[in-house]
Amino acid sequence: MRAKILIPLLLACALAAALLLGAFGSSNPPAPTLGNLQNAAEATARSTGVHIALAITATGGPVQVSATGGGEMDPATQEADLSMQINASGALGQQTSIAERITGGSLYVESPQLSEQLGEGRRWMSIDLKQLGQAVGVSPTSANYGVNPNEYLDYLRADGAQVSARGTQTLRGESVTWYTGTLNLIHAVEVSGGPNGAKAAERLSSQLRNPNAAPVEAWVDSQGRVRKLALSLEATSGGRMSIESEYFDFGPIKPVLAPPPGEVFDLTSLLLAHLP
Repeated sequence: MRAKILIPLLLACALAAALLLGAFGSSNPPAPTLGNLQNAAEATARSTGVHIALAITATGGPVQVSATGGGEMDPATQEADLSMQINASGALGQQTSIAERITGGSLYVESPQLSEQLGEGRRWMSIDLKQLGQAVGVSPTSANYGVNPNEYLDYLRADGAQVSARGTQTLRGESVTWYTGTLNLIHAVEVSGGPNGAKAAERLSSQLRNPNAAPVEAWVDSQGRVRKLALSLEATSGGRMSIESEYFDFGPIKPVLAPPPGEVFDLTSLLLAHLP
């Protein structure tokens, strides 16, 4: 995938998820059903490790993108080791695979096409997630900014959501309770963004339709853990993004290692320069 496709794609995924950060604390007691879901998100985030399956689609623009894959993450350390297959159709259609590692506060991305662009034996691009978070108005105390699927659990903890239980289903052979509803992303960003929360919320309001009521679905198992989460976003430009994350095979994961420094190109400055 050419750099002019890959860089905006990485930026879109990082920003979209960054805008979804939820609040960890609240002075308002949640409604019973919402409380069940918030407790499930908390229980899942406390696990020592979990396998992830991800599916992301973006449609409505000149390039339609679908990405599928997964890997492992440790919610306690917020480290992850993932791989994705990306298909882009339209005017600049491409197919590629990427590997992602999140460790030490940085995101590392490797793709077969990258080595041709980076040269000098470098195979990986890195992004400083703290700098990215500060630039988009998200509190630097919340690491990884949604690029890590661990962050997908955080938006369930924010007040302002409206959800209801819809019944039971079977997921990977286990009975789960299915919830549907909406999330108030504006409130989540304002609270989690600290001093920059208002700036992030303003950007979100201008870029998304109905940011106060983003459609969400969640599935919770008998042990009170989130097993699947589905979120839909619609841009004011007409584009749509859907994100599905599934959590299974809970237990410790192997350590996530950063690539050798000599194989890494720091993309942070270039990525920040593309921010709207």
